[in-house]
Amino acid sequence: MTTKIKLGRDNFIELRAAKLWNRAKSRNKPSFQITKGWIKKRLLGGCCEVTGIEFSYDKPKPHYNANPFSPSLDRIDSRKGYTYKNTQVVIWGYNVAKSFLDPDDFERLLRGINGHNFF
Repeated sequence: MTTKIKLGRDNFIELRAAKLWNRAKSRNKPSFQITKGWIKKRLLGGCCEVTGIEFSYDKPKPHYNANPFSPSLDRIDSRKGYTYKNTQVVIWGYNVAKSFLDPDDFERLLRGINGHNFF
């Protein structure tokens, strides 16, 4: 029989911050300065630093590889390391879209989405 331990919000956020930090550190980029505490502070803010969309910690839907609204570390300039000035905590979906498009196309996409009335 397994016992499930229910984590409080602070413990959960701390574990998530550690996971994000470890993943970033393993990429062995130059100029790594962010700390787990720095990440945790941003996670406690509750939302993406770019879009303002609230972070979700739910499991991904069956047809997704990841939850598009889960937190992710974004290097603003991907040629630089994880520094305080070059790192932001964003939703995973934003980070993935940004990584597949060049900056001009990505900006065009965001402007189009922002200027379109979907409903």
